Amino acid sequence: QDEALGLDVAQDAQRAMDLLFERCEADAACQQAFPDLPGKFQQLMSGLEDGSQTVSFTHPVSGAQETEPFTAPELAATVRLLSYTPETAALLPLLIHTSAREERYDLLAAQSRLVTEDLTESISFGMNLSVLCAEDFPFMDPAAAEQAAQGTYLGNIQYEELEAMCAIWPQGEVPADFKEPVVANTPVLLLSGEADPVTPPKNALKVAETLPNSLALTAAGQGHNVITRGCMPQIAYEFIQNGSTHNLDTTCVEQIQPSPFFLTFSGPQP
Repeated sequence: QDEALGLDVAQDAQRAMDLLFERCEADAACQQAFPDLPGKFQQLMSGLEDGSQTVSFTHPVSGAQETEPFTAPELAATVRLLSYTPETAALLPLLIHTSAREERYDLLAAQSRLVTEDLTESISFGMNLSVLCAEDFPFMDPAAAEQAAQGTYLGNIQYEELEAMCAIWPQGEVPADFKEPVVANTPVLLLSGEADPVTPPKNALKVAETLPNSLALTAAGQGHNVITRGCMPQIAYEFIQNGSTHNLDTTCVEQIQPSPFFLTFSGPQP
């Protein structure tokens, strides 16, 4: 794809958050339990505008008591990471509502520690930087990045962090035509989650414009990486077995639904 990965991160994260809030608003039980989620989220972000707050919390894995500063960028990053999967996104209305109502950040700080530690164990940040600094950051325009971040909860954090890190991180060079769209008649199956905060369905549809034998499928209410969801594994298996996007039965995709909202910390309603 010709997109510089990271340029639209803030917009895509905001879109996923807006979809989540809209889904809660349309759900009678969620709306009654957690009214005005956008306002409450803004309240939490505003409470950290002037700097960090020192927060004491229980580590979600070890159970140890910890005291750490908690900042607006950490809150934004935590919310973004929790929106990656429908299971963790289902917790967000409860976390945001409870934290705002009780004016506390310990619940979100504990979730921040959990998701960041999981991410650290699953991603090589050195390799990640080597790729981003060579393949994406050189194609980013500072003014475009600033414009794209306007009106989003994440702001321009992604560009600013990449700018600082790529200035010192070793990186290779890519060909001048690296970002040219791929044009091919090869059968391609494009799977997207409706509420993916980093690679939304619009990306797949754009890629499909130059892949005439492609098929784009979107799973409602899902986040990042949907190949394991519902009947997607069966569709992917049949696609690989047949080597074609033709005659695939994809009606079952309509049955894939997002995880029900947590109305209490005990879980969703039965």
